Amino acid sequence: IYTIYTFFISLSLISNCSRNFQDSIFKTMYKQKCLKHIKHILLNFKTNKFCVEMSCNVIIALCMNERLIAQEELEVDSTSAILVGLKYNLDSSTLVLSACLAFTSLISFSEECAFRFLYKPANANELETHEIDGIDLIRTAYQRHKNESELVEVIAGLFKELCKYDEMIVELKSLRLNESLIADIERRFRDNLNITQTCSDVLDKMDSFVDYKSKHSIDNKKPIISI
Repeated sequence: IYTIYTFFISLSLISNCSRNFQDSIFKTMYKQKCLKHIKHILLNFKTNKFCVEMSCNVIIALCMNERLIAQEELEVDSTSAILVGLKYNLDSSTLVLSACLAFTSLISFSEECAFRFLYKPANANELETHEIDGIDLIRTAYQRHKNESELVEVIAGLFKELCKYDEMIVELKSLRLNESLIADIERRFRDNLNITQTCSDVLDKMDSFVDYKSKHSIDNKKPIISI
């Protein structure tokens, strides 16, 4: 555990270094398959707030280079591991904020990560996510920290990122989030321009979305009227 603490503290100091030095460090981390080790930390130290929060922050930093991290994330699945860490640390607003930013970063470049956030993975028992629902976790986090505007803005941004994908919109609409959680955020923070604009973007996307698969199915069932 002390080695892990030293690792994270060292990484936090990198932010004070030059951009070129930061890039060289992160490229080395990619080569060493750092994401696999971060996942290990998330799963094995899931009740340690420092380890979970710092793991999320490292993932956010790694996501700055989508090309390098995309393939590794598909193989490693740190998304589901973040869910585990978040489940055990919902009372920490800073950790929840970091977790949501990590989810947003991962989902921004991969629909597979969005699926992993919303649906149980095939290896759910191994990852301890068999009883974890990403949306329920975010709902709970919102209820516990709904007066913290910075965190709520990040949660709204997470839903906006999910709405980039049609199948995610279908799922979010089926959960009626546009009538519950998103609507509540927009109402509660109506004086916060950033939050209301993000919520408006999400609601507009959901309201204007047409499920073409369902529409096609319905159209095919329409009777043919002979004239």
